[in-house]
Amino acid sequence: MKYEPQQLQRLRNGLEAFLDLGLSDGGTASGTAYEWKTLADSIFGVAGVRIPTERLRKFARGEPHRDIARKKMGDRHYPCLSGERMEAVVIFLTQEDSDGYLFPLEDLQINPDGLSAVHRLAEHLNGNRHTERMSGASGLAGCFIADQNTADISAIVTLCFSKRNHNGLVPFSISKKHQSKKQVFKENKASEPELEQPTGNDISVDRYRGWAVLTPEESMLLLAKKIDTDENIIYTALGIDKALYLQKSAEAMALLEIEQPEDGVLIQIDGDADNTQDLLVNVKENFLQQILLFRRQVKDAV
Repeated sequence: MKYEPQQLQRLRNGLEAFLDLGLSDGGTASGTAYEWKTLADSIFGVAGVRIPTERLRKFARGEPHRDIARKKMGDRHYPCLSGERMEAVVIFLTQEDSDGYLFPLEDLQINPDGLSAVHRLAEHLNGNRHTERMSGASGLAGCFIADQNTADISAIVTLCFSKRNHNGLVPFSISKKHQSKKQVFKENKASEPELEQPTGNDISVDRYRGWAVLTPEESMLLLAKKIDTDENIIYTALGIDKALYLQKSAEAMALLEIEQPEDGVLIQIDGDADNTQDLLVNVKENFLQQILLFRRQVKDAV
């Protein structure tokens, strides 16, 4: 069977989980990490196929890319396994009586919307609790809008929740329309320099798709990926209109945005008091810019 890149990555992630976390008994952390040879022996014990240790390591973690340009960029090359060796890995990770059982075989099926992964997250957050949820996900349906302003960029952020929802999971989309605040002056010999109006090149739109997860604690996480680059963006709710808890439509919410930090936001901590203070100052300066106040824009859901 031929596996797609997303499926191969899931298999690699599963093998690495056993190596790094010492997983056993269906995903329970044992505290003792596997060695590559131990992992290869375990696969042989379950599937009856011997995979050379080095081949298994290169499949899971790759090797420096053979293309010099891509190697300089940090890209890695991931060799494939032969048919029976690949199937042995699949059996090890998906067969319920296997020492390496991590997920059922059907979870290897590709879901372009990421529903399988986010559904497992919701299951993990819910645990074994079966209490009735107070907040109604249907009250999110519709579009909300917020202004986001930084020193260099102003943006209009539109957040649209679907009418569809299941057990606290709600699909959503985000568009961020950015406009540069950069001031460009044109020379005018007869008078003072004049400020040029922003051009079309100063405006850009980023689009994201993802899932909102309502937790049993009545909090909310929003996980999304940028459509053209697959970059992650995460929001966590700081406050939601109490109407949501009355099974009515929410009219406003405050979200904390977490995305890839700009240069200078990440600071290496070496124990020096001044360095730590710099980090605290930087966090405080950026924190307010990361809080977005959304208000309902339209009543119709996407």
